[in-house]
Formats: sequence, C-alpha cells, structure tokens
Amino acid sequence: MVAIFLSVRHLPTTLNTLGRKAPSEATFLGSEFLSYDLNATGGVPIVSSQDVISFSFKTRYPNGLLYFTGHGESYLNIALKQGGIILKMGMGNENLEMNIRPHKIRFDDNQWHTIAVRRKVQLIIPYIGTSFCRLYAMQALHLTLTVDGTYSDHSHLHGHFSMIYSSQVYVGGNPASQALPGSSVPNNFTGCLRRVEFVADTLKINLIDLGRTGSKFLTVVGHMEFKCHERKLEDPVQFLDKDSHLRYEVKHSVVLTNTLRVNITGLGGPWDGGPGIEPYNCTTFGNFILFLFNAD
Repeated sequence: MVAIFLSVRHLPTTLNTLGRKAPSEATFLGSEFLSYDLNATGGVPIVSSQDVISFSFKTRYPNGLLYFTGHGESYLNIALKQGGIILKMGMGNENLEMNIRPHKIRFDDNQWHTIAVRRKVQLIIPYIGTSFCRLYAMQALHLTLTVDGTYSDHSHLHGHFSMIYSSQVYVGGNPASQALPGSSVPNNFTGCLRRVEFVADTLKINLIDLGRTGSKFLTVVGHMEFKCHERKLEDPVQFLDKDSHLRYEVKHSVVLTNTLRVNITGLGGPWDGGPGIEPYNCTTFGNFILFLFNAD
C-alpha cells in the first residue's frame, strides 16, 4: 500500500544541449540540502511494507549527514562519521545501530561510493496472549545496509508495527542536524551526491531529479549546483587525532600569504569567523610556523 498526495510518474526530464539526460548529481557545501515534509504541507505519509534507499557520494570530509527519513517516533539516519558509515534506526520503542568501516579503508577518499539500505516488514507467526486469550500478531522489520556492493550488515527489529512510514526526508543536511533523531554527527554533508533514490513498494522517486526540475514536492535549500563540482583549491588537510600536525622548516626566510581557510568539524561548514571562534594568529616557533586558534 502506498499513500502520497503527489504523482511523480510524469515529472519532466531535464535534457542538456546535446539531448542527453542531465546527470543526476548535486554539490553540497555544508549549507545546502534537499527536503520534504508531508506533514507541514498537509499531505499524508508514504506508507509501504518495504522500501529501498540508495545513493552514491564522493567527499574528502570525514563527517556529515547523508540521509534522514522519519515519521513520528520512527526514523532512519545515515551519516558519514570519521570516514565510515553509521546508520541508526528507530521503530516505536525499538532501536538499532549499524557501522561499516572496513580496516584500513575510508569512504572520505574523494572516490564514488554507493550505499543501499533495504527495509522489509514481515509477519511472524501469530501467538495467543494470556489476556482473554487474544490473538496477537508480531512483525519483524529486516534491515540490510550495503556499501559498494561489498561491505554489508544485516539486523532486524521486532514489534507491533505493520508498515513503514515516511513523512520527512532530508538529503545532505538539515538546519539542525545534531537535533535529528539518531544523530551521529553535528554537521551537514560536504561533497557530491549522485542518484538519490527512494523506492517504497511500487513508488520510485529520484530526489535529485525532483530538485533539479523544480518540483513543488521537494524543497531545495541553499544555492545548489546540480552537477558534481570539484573544489580543487579547497581540498582540506585532515587532523584526525591529537598528534596530527603540519611542519614547515624555515631555512632562511618565508613569505606567508593569508589565504588560510579552516573547516572545523562541528560547525557544519568552512569557518568564516562565526561566533565562538576568534581569528587565528600566526607566529614562528623555532623552525616551525605556528597557527593559533581561540575557540570557546
């Protein structure tokens, strides 16, 4: 069963000047995201017995919200955390967490990686309860998370639910990512997303295509570019632990041009002198150039 207030079967297709279909890609810089909220628009939630969420991403940043969907107390939250994939899901009072981070492999290597999440509700054999000999039905929700078709994890939840509901979706970010149910990271995604698809029973939606074509079903937040834009001049240097540092030996003299741009995990994007962060100081210390930051 599928309930939705908008038909998406005949949405227009965007073509480029050569007549080929435009790539289903978008660039996210930490403040852009795609979303819909059927509750806020007076619609009804998408209801299904099984669904599939799939997309590809490419980034150099280790943390960021990739995809969130939910309805009421039910939610699914997928994020990039410390270069690995973390998934958290809740259905009623039941919750589970999955982590995929293979040994010596990171997914923030600026290569394309594909995520697929499959959920399916199945009825377990009914049982007789002790209260007035009533017949109870127990369902199991089976969940499979796969990355690059190679790394996979499987789990399930048991409960008195019969369908999967989705009334909210956020792709690539949220105005308050850390406040979302199941939040694992405080910042939005920075990088490229490709072919973000949501399939619920017989309904199939490509969310990037809807955003590019200006569908009223979807809200595009920020100045989103619907292609993967390489930002070569802003490739980050990642300080992943307390011992990470840069060293530059000064032999005679050096001229430093003030073009430093900083991305601090937890602020959701490149630092631009926002509240709580004071401008840095630069000084020499022996054979080192030392940058100092003051943060509340």
